[in-house]
Parts: sequence; C-alpha cells; structure tokens
Amino acid sequence: MIWNENKTSVLKWAFLFFILIIHSQILFGQSRQVKVGAISMEATHRFDSPLDTKIKQVKPLLVEAGNLNLDVVALPEAYFRGKSAAVDYQYLDDSVVLDSMKVFAKENNINIIFNVYEREEAKLYNTAVLVNRNGDYIGKYRKVNLPPEESSITPGNAYPVFDLDFGKVGILICWDGWFTEPAKTLADKGAEIIIIPTWCNIQRNLNTIAAENGVPVSYAILRVNCGTGAEDLPSSVFDHHGDPVFEDHHVGLNKIAIGTVTLGGYFNLALNRPVQAFSGTDPLYPAANAVDGQYSTERDAPEEKQTFWKASSLPQWIEIDLGDDYDIDRVSIAQFNTGEYEYTIEGKTTGSEYRVLSDSVTHYETFLEHGIAGSEILSSRFEKKNVRYVRLTVNSASQSDVTINEIKIFGYNDFPAGIGEKNNLKPEGFEIFQNYPNPFNSETVIKYVLPEKSDVKVTLYNSQGRVVKYLLSGNFSAGDYSVKWDGTGCSGQVVSSGLYICGMECKSISGHRVVDFRKMVFIK
Repeated sequence: MIWNENKTSVLKWAFLFFILIIHSQILFGQSRQVKVGAISMEATHRFDSPLDTKIKQVKPLLVEAGNLNLDVVALPEAYFRGKSAAVDYQYLDDSVVLDSMKVFAKENNINIIFNVYEREEAKLYNTAVLVNRNGDYIGKYRKVNLPPEESSITPGNAYPVFDLDFGKVGILICWDGWFTEPAKTLADKGAEIIIIPTWCNIQRNLNTIAAENGVPVSYAILRVNCGTGAEDLPSSVFDHHGDPVFEDHHVGLNKIAIGTVTLGGYFNLALNRPVQAFSGTDPLYPAANAVDGQYSTERDAPEEKQTFWKASSLPQWIEIDLGDDYDIDRVSIAQFNTGEYEYTIEGKTTGSEYRVLSDSVTHYETFLEHGIAGSEILSSRFEKKNVRYVRLTVNSASQSDVTINEIKIFGYNDFPAGIGEKNNLKPEGFEIFQNYPNPFNSETVIKYVLPEKSDVKVTLYNSQGRVVKYLLSGNFSAGDYSVKWDGTGCSGQVVSSGLYICGMECKSISGHRVVDFRKMVFIK
C-alpha cells in the first residue's frame, strides 16, 4: 500500500483496521506443531447402551486427552447413535450430548469434535459438531455424501472450514473421504488439517487425500474391521505426506491415537504460477489452466465446466516457475483417464541445469460407486530438493495427446531460500518478509528489501495496538536488510507470550510512503 506524504492519517486508520482483522480471525501462515487425538471406543461401545452410559464411558478419555495437552480430539461417527439413525437423534438446541461435550471441553481445555444424528424439523442429518476449549459451540458439518444405507438421512450442502486457536480445521464424515472433491474443497478453502469421524476407512482413501492436498488427516474410527480387507485403518493421525505419526494411548479398554502434526508452512507452490509449454498446446486450453486450481472433479462434467491443459505431439513438457527457490518433495497430477502416460519430473534452481527429481508416479484411482466419481491422482514423492523451476515431461508409446486437469507442486515456504543472498542486486520493489522463525522463543529475524534510498522505521506493537519497542530508525540505501528482535520491550524486559505485530514504514526518495505489517508469535 502506498500513501503520499500528506495522507499520514491513513496510516493510523490502516493500522487500526489491521488490528481489527487480527482480533476477528486467525491469520496463521507459519508452521505450528499441533497435538491431535482420535478416540476409539470399539472395546466398550454398544449401540443399544443408553446415552448417559455412552457419555460416562467417553468422559475418562476426554479427561486424559486434557491431561496430555491435546489441542483437538475427535470421537467416531455414530458413537452416540442408537440402533438406527431414527433412535437417539439430537435437537442441537436441546442436546444432552452437546451440553456434555461443552462441559468436558471447558474442564479439560480441549477442542472436541463429535458426531450425532441431528433432527431439525422433519429432517435427519448425519452431523459432526465442534466445541472449543472454552466450551463454546463453534459450528457443525452435515455429511454430504451418503451411502445407500443412509437413505433416510438428508445430505448436507456445504464444506465449512472452522477457525480454532491453533489453525483452520476441515471436517468430513466417513464416506465423504472416499472421493476427491470433499477433501480438495476443504483444502482449497484453507483447511490446514482434515479430521474425519468415520465408521471405518481404508488406506487408499488416506493416500489419495494426502497426495492431492498435502494436509494432515486424522481418523476417529468406530469399527476397525468393516469387511473391506487388510487396508482397514484404525483410529489414527497422519502427517501432510500421509505417513503415520500416532501412538495408541490406552485408557481402560479403549484408546486414543495421539500424533503431533505440523500445520502451515507446506503448500501447493504451483498455484497460478507462470508456465511455459512445449509446442503442441491446444490454444483453447492453455498451459496456464494446469495450475489455476479450477478443475472439475466429476469425470462426466461437461467440457466447458472443466479447466485443463490439452497438449499433443508427444513427448510434451510444461515448465512451472515457482518465483523463488523452494524446498519441494511432491508433485501431484489430477487427470481423468490416465491411460499409459509416462512422466519425468525435473527441477532446477535459478541459473542451474535441470536434474531429474523423479521418473515415476503412483496412480491413485478414485473410489467409484453409486454414480459418484472423481479425478484420478498421479503423485510422485521424492527426497526434498531445492528448486525454482519444475518441468514435467509426458511421453507414451500408446497415446497421442494428453489432458491434465491440475499440477500441484508441494513444498515448504515458511521462508523462501535465497533471501539475503542478493545484496548486490537492486530490488524491484519494497517488501518486508515474514519473520523467521515464527513462532519463536528467543530471537527472530525480519528481512526486508528497499528499491531505493529510504528512511525506514520498524516498530513492534502488541495485539491492542500499543507500542512495545522501536526496533529500527534510519536512512538506508537500496538493498536487502534484516533486523532482529529478542522478545524484549523498550526497557529491556522480556514481554509476555502472545501475538505481536511488526510494522514497517518506508519513506522513499521519490516521495512515497510505504507501510506493511507482519504478525509474529512469541512463546516463552
């Protein structure tokens, strides 16, 4: 944002507005460690048990979840259900289950996700409910994708994402996780973890969600053996790669699967990045469509509702510029009718030569049943490599062209590699980068770029907008710089843990004033 000299009052209003945003929503971007739990009650659960018995049985596990300092815990699908969905349903405005979960959440300082069959007027819904650590009702998700055995249930019509104190949470229920669209929709809306109360699930569904979206996934399972075979999953927690990170913690006959996952810092770096393609691209479907994030997941969707890259005259390649050097470790391709295509994935940093990252992909076929279909996911996971440019080459002896719906390149962008190494180059524009590390408990570094000689002020504020410390004030030539903060205030005392805002004000020799802000979290 740029203001002229005579508009200094705008700065004050801009900062007040920024503070309001901070208070009205959670603005997480950097990586955080989050402790997740998924409860299994299979050992003692009986559908015909009274509701008060089920509530009493789950209480010790929630108490233990609090003792273990879990950030969030989920109960399985249908745990509070009676013999059928029409038995022991709940009106949420008068629900003994919801009232109990509010009490348990507040007493044990934990966010809880639980499942009920919800009655609203004449309709029944399969509903997941979320309450926070303060015992407040946060919201609900109604299961959208229903199997034939839930014919009496009304489907939901939205995939909400919920803001909790540690990040953004998406919730699915059981059969939602068997298709690509639900999890992709949540990830596109900013969900940093997907939590799935479910009757049962299988490894293939987890693999597809992880490969397609790069977010941690947790399953709270009602029944381990659903007759689907050796792939059946227990209650579990998986990281953004789909690797198991949980251990079972037993509480009596039942248990909690507990795992620590990293939220934030791992993203699809290819989204809307510049691309180049080899000759042969269909002019109606340019290569840029392959990174726009707007493809349809229905195989039979009309062509005009799909956006994708069409290419012919194999071999064919597409190159994606990530804009800076990043560490990446997965390339994911969404494609219908994959056929016998062969892929080679290469990468290079600025000024280097291409090297092969992978020459094979794993094919995850979306589950198909009852007329529901999704895209097929091709994924290649490899050892972490630092690259700016990624080139995907497609070849096949049996195919004459290729249609790719989306290419995703997953990597780490807490702090782009290479910043601070270009001091001899004149920057193209003013920029202040996110502090690193963040959160921090001893010292953090804020780096910034000046396009021309400028007066610079760097000020730290608390979340109420009060000045905590003046970090920097001076005149600097064009270049890359950094300033450190050690967590102390103006008098040298260590500040309390919490959210702080770094504000930078730059008055350039051309007469413009540039202002930018970055939030940071200090933890003692």
